[in-house]
Amino acid sequence: MEYNYKISISNVLRLLKTKTIVGIFISVFCYGIAISTLANWGIFYLTSQLGNETEAILLYSITGLGALPGVIIGGELGDIYYRSGRLKARIYISLGGLILGIILLLGFYLQPILLFGFFGYFFISFANGNQFALYSEVSVPELRGTVNAFSGIMLNIGGITGNLLVSVFIQNNLLYISIIVVLVIWLFGSFSWIFPYFFYNQESESRRVKVVRREKSVHIVKN
Repeated sequence: MEYNYKISISNVLRLLKTKTIVGIFISVFCYGIAISTLANWGIFYLTSQLGNETEAILLYSITGLGALPGVIIGGELGDIYYRSGRLKARIYISLGGLILGIILLLGFYLQPILLFGFFGYFFISFANGNQFALYSEVSVPELRGTVNAFSGIMLNIGGITGNLLVSVFIQNNLLYISIIVVLVIWLFGSFSWIFPYFFYNQESESRRVKVVRREKSVHIVKN
């Protein structure tokens, strides 16, 4: 099967019938709201908190480095548990990492402590290390390109939404509150991983059966 990165309405509708994918898309959308906002306004916010722009830039840069080992370790943990037969482990790791990470980031932006920020980004990245594996496990081959592409669109839409939201708060001199609001939205959005928790096993098995049937059909035709 060819990977098709062209997004069509029919393919998107097919994706939205998969509850696991819908749940992750909602989480990605909320991730976009928060991450885009923090990327654009985080340093400005920290500068207002610390009173020193250089210190704010350094602090923000170091905390963001936590995302790199988070993606690697989160994905590796998901792979280890998956190979051992614990198929839902990716979901537990992603949801737990998001909740713990967002709470740490809330603490970081309320009281800028380096370890809060570093480990906040570390834990939230567990989901990034597992979501594309889950996409592959519940999507038939011809939709894997589309699901990855549409995930990027959801991320960008979330970013636009987040910046519009913060702009409204800034006009009323409420940057501090806006940062907290987008983090709270992200926290509630992370619970959409409950969809994969309930539907992943059924949908991954359905995909496996479809692929096996196709392979058998191809084998029959060849013979």
